[in-house]
Amino acid sequence: YIIFHMLKERTRGSDWAATALFVLTFAAGGLFGPAIAPIPALTFDEIINRIDEAAAVQTANLDHLAAEQRLLSAEHPGATEFGIVPATVFQTAEGESFSDQTRVSASVTADVPLGLSRDRRAVADGARDDVVRALVAEERVRAETYADLLILYRAAWLAQRETAVLGAELDAAQEMARTVEERFSRGSASLNDINAAQDELVEAEIAYREGTLAQRLTWLELVYAAGLEQNRDEPLDAPDVAVPDIPRPPELVAWAVQNDPRIVTAQDAATGYARESAAVDGIIGAPTVRAGFSGWDQSASLSFNTEAPSMGLSYGFPVTTIGDLADARGSSTDIDTWELSLSITLPLRTPGPSVLERELLQTQQTRSSVDIVAIERELALTVRSRYQQYELAGEIIRDAERSVSFTAGVLETVRERAGDGNATSADLLTAEAQYERALFRRDAAIVDRENAKLTTARTATYLVQLIGSELQ
Repeated sequence: YIIFHMLKERTRGSDWAATALFVLTFAAGGLFGPAIAPIPALTFDEIINRIDEAAAVQTANLDHLAAEQRLLSAEHPGATEFGIVPATVFQTAEGESFSDQTRVSASVTADVPLGLSRDRRAVADGARDDVVRALVAEERVRAETYADLLILYRAAWLAQRETAVLGAELDAAQEMARTVEERFSRGSASLNDINAAQDELVEAEIAYREGTLAQRLTWLELVYAAGLEQNRDEPLDAPDVAVPDIPRPPELVAWAVQNDPRIVTAQDAATGYARESAAVDGIIGAPTVRAGFSGWDQSASLSFNTEAPSMGLSYGFPVTTIGDLADARGSSTDIDTWELSLSITLPLRTPGPSVLERELLQTQQTRSSVDIVAIERELALTVRSRYQQYELAGEIIRDAERSVSFTAGVLETVRERAGDGNATSADLLTAEAQYERALFRRDAAIVDRENAKLTTARTATYLVQLIGSELQ
């Protein structure tokens, strides 16, 4: 407060407030600066350690779990069912109006599944394939999420690097504008010179503001994707991730044809249609065998269904008899008689429905084969196109390296001239900014090539093989 008023009294003109603010800021920094620790840099390892919390990875994990649960459900033959059937029989003698005898009986039934039917076996085989596909998809999603986070991290780091370069270019433009103004005041610079310097300064200011905004936006994209705190604002370390080279296009195309999710889905669909076609019932259905016994006022039966393997059991027994009907004794239902039976049921069906269903399934299977051929052609073109972009990115790196060498030589020359008094501070700042811009372009070209490598591998479904070791 005292320093502020002293400066206000002693400093006349429009700059007293800015000078006071600078001094107060410097004093506060001297008092409190040592107590403020530097902000640690955010590393890519910190982000990847949270990869399992990413929504896509969690969804893939749950899909894998659901596929395993569906397989368990499809392989389960079903629950055993029990039943109790009460029955009442009223018997009346000839010529009588009311019941002379009431017989109460009951039977206990059980249906025990022993296996799966043909259509259920087809469903279980499909569910078993789904588990394998879900595991592969989970690994692929983890690799794709890793690649996405790495690309976002590199973009945020490049935006951070460019902001520093834009700051250097802004300093150079400000110094150049100041120098031209001095020359203009001495009469050694024209109005066009000072207007051009001011235009360059405005462009540098706009570029710096846009670069600062771009840095903030790329940072937000990164923290949102990684699930970090949104109000964090930390510097980023240079991404030090070594990704091996990708194979040549013939090997990539061959791998893609075998592993592309669209082709795998079409192949699974064709296999499923073939299974369903094999499970369609023919003209002669699966037989059902039944054995029965009745005697001593009781009954029992045993049946076996070969289509959906199951065993049916039934046992009937008397509960009580009310009244007596003498004429009924000696009949075929007398307690002293017994009966044993064996029967086989052989269903016969008309061929029409099964033929139509098989034809439909064969058409769908053919359609899947046509889809596979179309996808293979598109995939081969896309993979080769991505690989060409990957190779082009390598050529851009070589161009950027030549630019770095050239600007480094210019900077060295300007420094020597500045030492001899033949170059201004504006010339030196401009040469330094040009060198920093060349370094940034080389870094950006390297990042573009690494991103092109990831994109090409992703198109060929080769990411797991490329960065699988990083996911362990």
